[in-house]
Amino acid sequence: MTNPILRFELEGLRYQVLHVLGAHQEEIQQQADAQLKKVIEGFDFESVIQAEATRVLEQVVKESVKHHFSYGEGRKIIHDAVAKALTKEAADDAR
Repeated sequence: MTNPILRFELEGLRYQVLHVLGAHQEEIQQQADAQLKKVIEGFDFESVIQAEATRVLEQVVKESVKHHFSYGEGRKIIHDAVAKALTKEAADDAR
């Protein structure tokens, strides 16, 4: 029986917090805007862009190489080399 009372009290508290935040919305927005401006002005975009571009490019290159050897022309080259080696091995064993 205490759960409904507790829930009611929490719901009441939630609405009080929302009301207080709503009353100070403009002030909160101004502070958030000022902080955002401060962060953007001091942010090292060039460094972050270079690091992220390098990370993404390396990942894409690795995926492309993997795809080449798993599904593309590289797979055929590997398959042909293995087949040639097995054929040579079989010929050596036959002697």
